[in-house]
Amino acid sequence: MSCPTGSYSQARVVRLHGTKHDFILYVEVNGAYDGPGTYALAPWPNATLGKPDGIAKVAIREWNTGELFESTAGSLTINKSEESGWVYAGLGASSYSPVDVQLNISGWWSCS
Repeated sequence: MSCPTGSYSQARVVRLHGTKHDFILYVEVNGAYDGPGTYALAPWPNATLGKPDGIAKVAIREWNTGELFESTAGSLTINKSEESGWVYAGLGASSYSPVDVQLNISGWWSCS
């Protein structure tokens, strides 16, 4: 959907199609991007994407309901091309989500 090149200070946005639901995957390393590699995921110090707080972030938004789940643990790998990678993350409901559940995601992502 939106994969700005050359920087991870803006979220990379990828639409994922599931068997029953579609989702939006957000990937961001705002303020700490040091090129391709693996970044640790931790609970967000700010309640939103787009803050240059030096924290790698992954989020999943359910397409129809808009429910947002934020990364709380795990890792984000960005490949040499900077257009794909791997994510392994534990996610929790954001402060904007009425649902209190824990999710885990694992797999490849790609902007190409």
